[in-house]
This record gives sequence, structure tokens and C-alpha cells, in this order.
Amino acid sequence: METVSLLIICGGLLALLIVFLISSKLQPAGSITQHKSVVFVTAHPDDECMFFGPTIVNLIHQNIEVHILCLSTGNFYGEGKTRVKELYASCKALGVDTNKCSTIDDTSLADGDAIWNKTQIQYYVAEYIQSHDISAVVTFDEGGIIGVTTLAIGIWVKVDKKHLLELTKDVSGTDLNETDVPSLLDNVVTALIVIGAFLFGLSFFGCCGTLNNKNKLGKLFLKLYSTVVLILLICELAGLTVAWFFFDKLDNKMIFYLDNSLKNVYNGTFVPGADDVGFSYSSGGSAITLAWDTVQLQYDCCGRAGGEDYSNETLLWYSYRDVQLSSGEVKTLVVPPTCCSVEGGSKQLISDFKKTEDSTASVFTLENPECPYSLPEPDFDGCYEEIKDAIKDNSVIFIAIGSATLGVQLLCVLFSFCLAKKDDSLVDQTEVLELNEKTLD
Repeated sequence: METVSLLIICGGLLALLIVFLISSKLQPAGSITQHKSVVFVTAHPDDECMFFGPTIVNLIHQNIEVHILCLSTGNFYGEGKTRVKELYASCKALGVDTNKCSTIDDTSLADGDAIWNKTQIQYYVAEYIQSHDISAVVTFDEGGIIGVTTLAIGIWVKVDKKHLLELTKDVSGTDLNETDVPSLLDNVVTALIVIGAFLFGLSFFGCCGTLNNKNKLGKLFLKLYSTVVLILLICELAGLTVAWFFFDKLDNKMIFYLDNSLKNVYNGTFVPGADDVGFSYSSGGSAITLAWDTVQLQYDCCGRAGGEDYSNETLLWYSYRDVQLSSGEVKTLVVPPTCCSVEGGSKQLISDFKKTEDSTASVFTLENPECPYSLPEPDFDGCYEEIKDAIKDNSVIFIAIGSATLGVQLLCVLFSFCLAKKDDSLVDQTEVLELNEKTLD
């Protein structure tokens, strides 16, 4: 079982690495931003709609008129009214005018297993386009976006829709033409399902081979198991070699993504506490903002390369820098207060950040109250280098875990081959003994 667990962990990490490298080459989202008004057409007010979130947020951010047209009320389980209310609430959360969010309550387009009439669909969509002067229509592909490959995401959406919405909304802060979030999610889920199914099948062969090692089929399973594990071992070594040679390229990609998220997504809001002592904090529900502030507190760092990162006038956060003191005076933050040292240490504050549902922390006090209003360069190191240094400091542990994993896989290969060969010799000796007994009789 330990071997199987190690294989699953190793395979999962390898799959994520491959998906990350492939996803960096995703195709642009197209010319949808050239249109003045866009309608998103979906069949049900259900999980499918969640995949539209990042695109909708980006279009609204670019002042493009967004409409939602849902072709049914989702009343399959008798909860149509609830589904419709949820849809309108989602529209409001995404920034879509609820007057531009519509559902079709037509029995011929009821939620269920029945195949809808295409002519009926065309009628409703065409009518909506004409009456609202729509210039572009966005919908799913012919086969639908929800399938077996997205089962894991579907389960996650069912139990935790709020956090998936926040996550996709935050990722969508990057340029619309740079990242296709639904495709990335689909690629990750597909890779994990395929890798998981493959490793499950491989473990099945290994177990069957071990339990039935006295017959030819069992020995065949053992040899098949050891051969495949050997191939996996070679592939992992090859992957590590490729990652080593392309590390600089990966490093540049990470810097690009970090700079992009800091520029277009980070919106930490800080309000001075009573008597201007300390600050209350809100991430505005943004997971990426919360991540930046948590990292800055955890590693005593600031921005990606240093405090100067926050002096760029093109930053989204630039409009959040002015704070009003109790005296009425307005002061400008040079860096977020999370870049500064916190009284009593940052450990408890980080814990509060993680526990608070609305990503809002109570007032926290700084060791130097003037810290966020100035930029003493020695006090602000970049977070990216700090994290890289932390990884280097623990590199021995990572190398040991990786080496142990590869070593266990190699031992599995050797033991499987030895067990198969040993069984062959035992069978041969048994046959000889039986033959001798018959001869003596």
C-alpha cells in the first residue's frame, strides 16, 4: 500500500507539472472583447454556468454589456424556484445587471433527459438577440462541457460553489487573451483522472500477481507490473532532467504570472483602527489577494521583487492606497501594511486570515506605525526570492523524499522480477519431485 501511495503522489505531481507546462501555451480566447454586448446562453442554472465566471468578470471589467440567457429553470428535482434565485444571485455577485439575466420557463425545454427541439432553442435565442441588440453569443460546444473528465470539478462545485467562484474570479484578473481558465481546469482534471485510473489498474496487476504467484497468469501480472513501473521510473527521471534544463524558462513564467496577479488582481483594503492604531484588513473575497498578504506576513517580504513593486501607477491596488485617519487627514500607503512587522508576530494573524470566511481580519498593530507610509529599501525584500531561498534551505528534504520515492520504485521493480523468477524455479523443482515420486512408485 505504501508503494501504491508513493506512486499516486509521484504520478499526480508529474501530471500537474506536465499540465502546467502545456497550459502555458494555451491559445488566446479570441476577439470577444471587440463586441459591445454579449449574451451567455446556458441550458440549466447549474454547474455548467460556473465555467463562464472568469470570462464574464473580464468582460464587465472592460465595460462590455453582458447578458445571461438560461433556457430552463432547472426544475428536474422540483427546485426550479431555488435554482432561479441562485442564478440571479450569481449574476449579482459577478456584476451582471439582474435585468439582463433571464430564464426561459417553457415545458418543451424542461430540465431532464429529453432532447430539446433545436428550432425551439433557435427561436428563443434569436428573439433575445433581436430584442436586446446582442452582437455576440457565447455557449458550450456541441458535446457540452460537463462530462466524465470533469467529474471531480463537478463534485467540488456541488459542495463548495462559493470558493470555486472566488478562485475563478480571481484568476480571471489576468488578461482575457492570456489564460483560458476552463480549459486549464479541464486539463488538470483529465490528467488526474487518467493518471489515477492508470495507477489503480497498475496496482491491481501488482496485487493479483503477488497473490497468485504460483500460476502462469500471476507471474505474467508480476512481470507486467514490474515492466510498467520501470517505464514510469525512466519517464520520471526523464521529466526531472527536462525540468532541470528548462528551469530558467519556468522561472521566467512564474515571475510573469506573479507580476500579472499583483498588477491586475491584488486589491488588499486597509482601514486604520480606532485612534489610528493598527489596521483592519479585507481581501474583498479575493483568494489571490489573501494569498499575497499571507505570504508577505509569513516570509516578512513585500511584493514579488520588493516594495517598489507597489509604486507602479498601473496597479489595481493604486486606487486602494489612500486611507483616512480619525482626524480626517488622508494619508497614502506606499506598501500594504502586511509588508511590515506585526506586533506579537504574524503567526496568529495568518491563522485569523485563514479562518475568516469573508477574508476580513480584525485590527492588527504594526511594530512601526509609520512603516507602510514609507519605503526603507532594506526592510522590503521580494517574496519570490524569499520563497526560493526557503525551498533551497529545505532542498535536502525534497531531494531525500524524491530519492526515496525513486528508490522504492526501483526496489519494486527488482523484487517483482525476483519474485517471478523465484516462483519459476520453485515450480520447476516441484515438478521434478513429483516426477521422481512417480518413478519410485
